Amino acid sequence: MKKKFVIIAHIVFWILALTVELLPLVTVNDMVKVREALVEEVFITTFCVIIFYVFYLIIGPKILSRNRILLFLAVFIAFIILYTALIMSFYPRLLFSIIPAPEKPVSMVRWYFFSFSYHFVYALWGTMFRFSIDWFGSKQKEKELEKQNVSSELALLRSQINPHFLFNTLNNINSFVHRDPDKTSFGIIRLSEIMRYMLYEANADKVLLEKEINYINSYIELQKLRVSTPDYVSFNVIGEVTGIMVPPMLLIPFIENAFKHGRKKVSSAGVFIKLNIEKNALEFEIKNYLVKVKPRIEGEGGFGLKNIKRRLDLIYGTNYELRCETNEEMFIVHLNIFEL
Repeated sequence: MKKKFVIIAHIVFWILALTVELLPLVTVNDMVKVREALVEEVFITTFCVIIFYVFYLIIGPKILSRNRILLFLAVFIAFIILYTALIMSFYPRLLFSIIPAPEKPVSMVRWYFFSFSYHFVYALWGTMFRFSIDWFGSKQKEKELEKQNVSSELALLRSQINPHFLFNTLNNINSFVHRDPDKTSFGIIRLSEIMRYMLYEANADKVLLEKEINYINSYIELQKLRVSTPDYVSFNVIGEVTGIMVPPMLLIPFIENAFKHGRKKVSSAGVFIKLNIEKNALEFEIKNYLVKVKPRIEGEGGFGLKNIKRRLDLIYGTNYELRCETNEEMFIVHLNIFEL
């Protein structure tokens, strides 16, 4: 808990306590008694403050919170002895001078227990106040630590994607270095665009969807160099994408998987991608023709689907749906994010 809130809580507590203490003086008309009561109230309040902060600063955090029962009992007995010595020196004055004195003197035992109970309440308040402040502070630290852990984990998950992507892309370019220099040059230009995006844009928590789509297009153009069909990829974007923010590189593993495991020898499109934006919700679907080996969404080192789902869990919690399906001819991925 922030220090300023703790200070404000203490100020509010003592304002309320003093209000309760001084409220009976409103009905007293004798100014002499009021002055005597105020003088005595200064002593009483000072004693209450001492007791409150002894338990708040010492007994609560250093003894009770560490389960030092024997030490607490020893300190508590010493507190009773000291309290008894101090309070008995003021007998037979009543604790509150504004209370009319009875005809018969108040017995020492009765007055002592009344006074002890009154001040012990402040000891309890000091202890409860300390444990409450510490509890709220620990909860706040847990939330901050959880947030830091989530940020660190998301950064790690993104870093796991990048080396895998670069490894595959460089292999693709290397495959036609000698036989087709034009394609090599085109591939290097596209790769430079992708690298620029990954270095300067993808490190943020979220990026503009327009930039993410440009990145996907560059990736698709780079991958199409490997196939002979010009229209191998069908990529449709539906809806208004301006101003929409999305996590960077969230969709690329699905697209990479389609190129890696999809059937290359097709007469028309072999990969179908649809991205639909409607009312701040995202619907993504990608389909590719099956090959003999059932496709899997995974990368080098066991990343892939587990990686994607973990990122989605951290960012959106239960606010998304991911389904992977296989029919007789195609492998299909559906991703719905209900609120970006």
